[in-house]
Amino acid sequence: MNKSELIDAVAASADLPKAAAGRAIDAMIDHYGFFKKR
Repeated sequence: MNKSELIDAVAASADLPKAAAGRAIDAMIDHYGFFKKR
């Protein structure tokens, strides 16, 4: 599954617009990277 497919899946399951799902995925990736560096 690539990022675009993940965004589509999150948008569908959470009943969100794709733009909002994309922002949520980006935030999750940013935070994961932050914690991984620690």
